[in-house]
Amino acid sequence: TGIHRLDSPKRAPFDAFVYVNRIPDKAREGESPKDFAGRIHGRLANQEGRIQLKLPPGMDLTAYLGFKSFLGSEGNPLISNCMACHSGPEFSAGKGSLRIHNKTGAELQAIIRGKMAKAAGGDQAYAGLEITDTEVAGLVSFLQSLNDVSDKRFRDLVLEAKVTDVTKKPKPKNTEGPEPKPLLNGTIRFEGPHPRRSPIHMDEPSRKLHKTQPLDESVLIGKSGGLANVFVYIKNPPAGEYKPPTKPAILDQQGSIFNPRVQGVRVGQELLMKNGDPFIHNVRSLSRKNRQFNIAQPQGTPERKKTFDQPEGPITLKCDFHRWMEAHLWVMDHPFYAVTNAEGEFEISDLPPGDYEIAAWHEKMGEQIQKVTVGKEGSVSNFKFRVQSE
Repeated sequence: TGIHRLDSPKRAPFDAFVYVNRIPDKAREGESPKDFAGRIHGRLANQEGRIQLKLPPGMDLTAYLGFKSFLGSEGNPLISNCMACHSGPEFSAGKGSLRIHNKTGAELQAIIRGKMAKAAGGDQAYAGLEITDTEVAGLVSFLQSLNDVSDKRFRDLVLEAKVTDVTKKPKPKNTEGPEPKPLLNGTIRFEGPHPRRSPIHMDEPSRKLHKTQPLDESVLIGKSGGLANVFVYIKNPPAGEYKPPTKPAILDQQGSIFNPRVQGVRVGQELLMKNGDPFIHNVRSLSRKNRQFNIAQPQGTPERKKTFDQPEGPITLKCDFHRWMEAHLWVMDHPFYAVTNAEGEFEISDLPPGDYEIAAWHEKMGEQIQKVTVGKEGSVSNFKFRVQSE
């Protein structure tokens, strides 16, 4: 990969973190797991105090704190946590390495909580385990950072690592205001060889509106392997009355491309349709529960508005004048949904604690569903998608 003095063959975001910060990754001969963990803690403390720790993509602050939880307590030798049985660099024990777990965030969370329950029940095999609810999300993120990446991506992770003040305290809570509700977040990743994006075959007037050849947007994969434009939502939302936003959702048409490609709107919320191009477009809905519409928008005409009466999704939107144009709309009767960004990340805020089914939908790769328990401190749920074989 062209990285100086890299002896390890391992290629995960965690290994990029180890490399750029010179973290000990192997126990010395005769060194106990507890002493090895203590040596790592010492190195981390040294870097933290000088604000020199660098975090690469895929090993964020949450994963870093999860790594420290994994190591055990720095001040209490009786708390050895996971490092007592899963010593690096393989983190192996029992059935194999934690590096090849191939488990979702929800599955990892369930395993961790199962071990926490054994420790709380007095199981002596877990006597050194003391993990709190607030540490679970970090441990899940750390374990996800052990997933391998390609040599090229690993080199980019090293180069993109940024100095981070990992000791920075969170802002104090506003004791006079309402208590903030938990956050459910995660990342949608693409597995397998990245498909090549094909050129969009546009007519000449549309093509002239672009400086470079536009490419197909149905599968967009970020630098870290995250998958964009995935609609993530809670299938069994908590009961309640949720007023729709007063601010309209926007669907723009620029360069004969719908923007955004995927979005959610609420029942009763206005969808404002714009035409930013110097020629005619139309927006045709392929809805089933809501009444279908076909709205023409010649150049210079006012913005058009539409509202929906029933929850439904996905609704495909097309333009008959430019048949390559396509967008996807979800009509929701609750606010617990999100669309992944360019790196496949999403956040669903203000979700009360409870057990939920979370779904992730992609226009080419279908829908996946996971079960997740959201505690007072929130939760993490990650998905993996791949192109389905034809």
